[in-house]
Amino acid sequence: MEFIEGSTLVIHNAPFDLAFINAELKRVSSKYPSLEEICHVEDTLLMARNKFPGQRNSLDALANRFEVSGYDRSLHGALLDANILADVYIYLTGGQSKFEFMTSNTNSNTANDTDISIDIKKSPIPKVKVSKEDLLANDSRISQINSKRNLS
Repeated sequence: MEFIEGSTLVIHNAPFDLAFINAELKRVSSKYPSLEEICHVEDTLLMARNKFPGQRNSLDALANRFEVSGYDRSLHGALLDANILADVYIYLTGGQSKFEFMTSNTNSNTANDTDISIDIKKSPIPKVKVSKEDLLANDSRISQINSKRNLS
């Protein structure tokens, strides 16, 4: 919750995913707010429907329309969809001047990073350890996104 508070979540068909996530948060603690209460949500399905009314606007259809390729779609997965959505989002928004992700090489000392206060009772949510390989893969993906953005 601290990680996404004040952020913008980019989700394709947001009501579908938000319903599941919010239900799980309520199962953990009735004191958790819904995601929409703590962050902004951009629904790329709505964006696509406004930009391409009457056309197929699934993530696969948008990836085909924008010629987003290089992904193995034989298996469905959240991380794969997130990578594809990152590329599709850039095209949907007409190209962005900057797509900022914090990577393992980024050192940020802004007030927002150190001044987090949440009055939600801490719950026993397990910590996730990220391997060095995952961090390197993430950095590589960020570089790919930035390269595509610079070509637009």
